[in-house]
Amino acid sequence: MSVFRPGAVELERPAEYRGQTTVAIRASQLPGLTAREQAKLIDDWCRFFEAGPTGIWDVTFPMRMPKRLFDSLASQTQLRRLAVQWGVFDDLTALSGMSHLVELELDSATSVTTLEPLRALTTLEALEIGGAWRVHDYSAVGDLTVLRQLKLGGGSEKRQEVHSLDFLTGLRELRQLSLDLVPDDLDYSPLLALTWVEEIHLSTLETHRKRMTPSMTDLEWALPGLQRRQADELARRHYVWQRGERVGDYRANADGEWYLHRYDIHDDA
Repeated sequence: MSVFRPGAVELERPAEYRGQTTVAIRASQLPGLTAREQAKLIDDWCRFFEAGPTGIWDVTFPMRMPKRLFDSLASQTQLRRLAVQWGVFDDLTALSGMSHLVELELDSATSVTTLEPLRALTTLEALEIGGAWRVHDYSAVGDLTVLRQLKLGGGSEKRQEVHSLDFLTGLRELRQLSLDLVPDDLDYSPLLALTWVEEIHLSTLETHRKRMTPSMTDLEWALPGLQRRQADELARRHYVWQRGERVGDYRANADGEWYLHRYDIHDDA
């Protein structure tokens, strides 16, 4: 998953909106603006979103996102995809009314302390949360039972510790998992149940590998998804997941690296 969306129309000001459904909004850190002009621009976008649902289905914020701008999205209940590269927000309550949301990417949620508002997002099929080093309870993710893609951890210099990985065992629709979380007691045994996951990427420190239970070798033997991902990484094949129905199309980029394009998240729009 990536915060950058092919085909998105880049907007700097609300006046540029012309009913586009897929947009990328650069509302901060614009060159040439004074601090006062920058604050006014953020206020303009807040009023735009607070006015009620728009025609936007897919929105990306590839910038530093102020808390008040994030909170203003609460009225955008029609959204199907939301991606934020970096935000200073500390509360995810604004998301709780987005009952149509299918994809959510929070690449650097460094101020967030709880994921509880996510329990309401039962339509989510793809979720990415990075840099949330203040969050230790991921049980809310366990309620998102139609998830197909899940990426947790990373995006921070601090190791992201979690009380338990038990929340993963009920995600029966999960097909792709990337995990960069460290359970408090180094108990990775809940992962042994995830035999239905097609691709698993597990990031661990060498020092943790010596004390983790079960061992990495045991996990590799038990999980076909982990075996598959390691084999593909060894062969320099990478993953790019996109929306659609077709599955299993390998393509080479300009550098000769192979990428697997998967199209198994349905778009009924």
